[in-house]
Amino acid sequence: MRRTKSRVRKKAREVHLERRVRVTFFLPAELSEQKQAIYDIDAYLRGQHDHPVLPITGYTRSTIYGGSPIFKGHWWSQMNGGDKILTIEGVVLFIIDFRAIAEEWKLDQELSRLKAKILAYYTKHHCTQEEIWIVKEDIHRYA
Repeated sequence: MRRTKSRVRKKAREVHLERRVRVTFFLPAELSEQKQAIYDIDAYLRGQHDHPVLPITGYTRSTIYGGSPIFKGHWWSQMNGGDKILTIEGVVLFIIDFRAIAEEWKLDQELSRLKAKILAYYTKHHCTQEEIWIVKEDIHRYA
């Protein structure tokens, strides 16, 4: 009697390529007022999943662990036209994913609105920022 191994052939799963847009930014979170702004921004982003024009498909942010952010940002500041000084402070990283859309100008409008919202939350908590950089890049997701 000849023994044969049962070979179960699994169907290969197809890989789909999706184009997305990833947005990243670091926000100062050293002072308690800055941390409050971070929590407001986080709450704002949680509410954007059902935005009628451009919903956020998901986002990630670093945490404030034990009262301190886990990242340190380093940059040269020149407030009020004075000398440039190296500024080192705790920062929180945000990564937001959007679906890519043909009308890219809509995303640009949304990012301008997001930046204005971020600056408004910092102003609300009396910790106005010199500058906030938001970086947008195309990514390809293999699902």
